Amino acid sequence: MSNPPPKLAGNWAAMSQAGSALTGPVIVGLLLDWQCGTLPWITLAGVVLGLVGSLVLLMTLTLPKTEAAKPRPTEPPVS
Repeated sequence: MSNPPPKLAGNWAAMSQAGSALTGPVIVGLLLDWQCGTLPWITLAGVVLGLVGSLVLLMTLTLPKTEAAKPRPTEPPVS
């Protein structure tokens, strides 16, 4: 099997990062709820936290870069 093109591999990495940003807080919330006996409250907080985190991550990945984010060319020193 050949390696995927770099752009496609980057998309896979971004999608898996967004998925783990959503599922990570939920799993941690479930474990904490099970340990503390407060089911479903910490899990619901994890759902909200994971949703907000994954939406922010997806927005930063999909929005175009602005002019301010581009590096400025350096000017040669004046002698």
